[in-house]
Amino acid sequence: MPADDPLCRALDRAYAILARQDRSEQELRIKLKERGFEPEIIAEALAKLRSYGYLDDGRYLMNATRRLATTRGWGNRKIAATLKGKGFTREQIGAALAEARSEMDEVGALRQLIAKERRKTPEWDEKIKRRLFLRFVSCGFAPAEILRIMKE
Repeated sequence: MPADDPLCRALDRAYAILARQDRSEQELRIKLKERGFEPEIIAEALAKLRSYGYLDDGRYLMNATRRLATTRGWGNRKIAATLKGKGFTREQIGAALAEARSEMDEVGALRQLIAKERRKTPEWDEKIKRRLFLRFVSCGFAPAEILRIMKE
């Protein structure tokens, strides 16, 4: 393919984007569109990337879900909202969350986070409890679960 071919340029741009960070198909489509590529060229480039194995939404979804659940310590609500914004359906997200949470469920992860905070600060006054509660809510954990586990 000649270097001035739009498909060649779109593939080059896609390779550069994917080299920095794994992306979902929707994210890559948006980035290529922002670069001014035509929808037909984008569709053809994405098809080639899928056939080469560089673009796999299933793999991306599982890796992202596992990373957000374990490394980042996020709750299911925040993970689902983030992945929904990347173009995945509720069913896909639900299956990925079930797989990622097979090692440690959401309540277990929350218990770990709270225990970690207890080790850092053994005595909790109301101000610390409120700050931690808000932090755990912003991480996507259910408020009722946070309060229940904090009382234990």
